[in-house]
Amino acid sequence: MILTTPDLGTPSALDATNAIGTAAGLTAGTVTTNADLTGDVTSAGNATTLTNSAVTGQALTGYSISSGTVLATDSILQAIEKIAGNTGGGGTVLSVQIFTSGAGTYTPTSGANWIWVRAVGGGGGGGGCTSGTASGGMGQSGGSGAYGEYWGAAATLSYAVGAAGSAGTAGNTGGTGGATTFGTAGAQLNLGGGVGGTATNSSSTFTGFSVVGAAGGAATTADLGIAGAPGRSGVMFQASVAFSGAGGDCAFGSGGSSSTVFGNSAASVAGTDGSGYGSGGSGGICVSTAGSAAGGAGTSGVIIITEYA
Repeated sequence: MILTTPDLGTPSALDATNAIGTAAGLTAGTVTTNADLTGDVTSAGNATTLTNSAVTGQALTGYSISSGTVLATDSILQAIEKIAGNTGGGGTVLSVQIFTSGAGTYTPTSGANWIWVRAVGGGGGGGGCTSGTASGGMGQSGGSGAYGEYWGAAATLSYAVGAAGSAGTAGNTGGTGGATTFGTAGAQLNLGGGVGGTATNSSSTFTGFSVVGAAGGAATTADLGIAGAPGRSGVMFQASVAFSGAGGDCAFGSGGSSSTVFGNSAASVAGTDGSGYGSGGSGGICVSTAGSAAGGAGTSGVIIITEYA
């Protein structure tokens, strides 16, 4: 007996969803299948799609520093933008607020998430001096205010800017600069002002004496704190050659320049005021019968708040 396989023709539509192996005589055509691979990969026909939530959810969800938390519902572009903002160090700069005097309350700009605060205490004033016949006098230079930085979440916080140390009047000490604070009782920043310079009056040691500068302020509280610089030293070599110390410098200001006496046996030169913010004033110089001179004033502190979205 001979068995003959009937001619079935060319298959036009076979469901090969569960087909395994090969069949002789079949010509490859379009295989239509719909697969659902754990919900992350889908396919329709010959097109395979990797879902947005699969990539974001599996690879990026939960990454967060300052530009926002990546969510599974974010597009790939949104996720990348958030990560780029995070690695950029705090997102986009939104605004800058600067306080140069007084006390009050800092209120974040709408949309601000993080802040970077830089500040300095007030600078100390230079000392004054007096002199008499065959004597000289010199005021001590003032120190600069302490510098500090704070960074954290944007929040409504109190602040106070350190006042400038006043210039020492003739024969008297200069004023110490005020402390700059940020947060309740200086919880975020507490930066001391520079010390005011004292006076050396009517010294009979005409042939040589020196006066060291006053101390800088202390950085009591800060994420990054740097003590203020002391004022520079002054020297009187003899009756006609003398220079006072310059005031202490800081990140935001320069101390008052040195006052000098040269070639005059009877002279008085006042100290020089500091410039910018947080710097100290220089001391005054008095020689012989010139009598008296005032010191230079320090400068007030400052608070600079950079806000990030």
